[in-house]
Amino acid sequence: MKSRITALLMFMILGSSVMNAQISFFPYYQSGNGPGGWTVIQTTPIWNFGFASVGPSGKLNDTSIVCNNFAYASGTAGTLVSPSFNFTALAKPVVHFYVAHRSYTSAENDSLIVKISTDGE
Repeated sequence: MKSRITALLMFMILGSSVMNAQISFFPYYQSGNGPGGWTVIQTTPIWNFGFASVGPSGKLNDTSIVCNNFAYASGTAGTLVSPSFNFTALAKPVVHFYVAHRSYTSAENDSLIVKISTDGE
């Protein structure tokens, strides 16, 4: 049976507090040799950082966070935590990212949950 993976991408929206490695220049675009500031929390190594061979609109060699969950047991989960973002200078901040999903059977129930926090929790 295909494993069920829950990916949590937590984008912390900070008020006036200051934290290390806080991103406050926008638009923010993550690309290059690796996703700086991202943290992977997992007991089973399901997530890794790499490069997409094909991305949205045919873009190549973009930084990716990849989960190959086909070979893992049901209930396996991983959490991805983004760097902190300070959106105080933006009137209407928007978080945008691409998600790709590949189904192998009709019984699959993989999921992605995006959590946004204003207090870092």
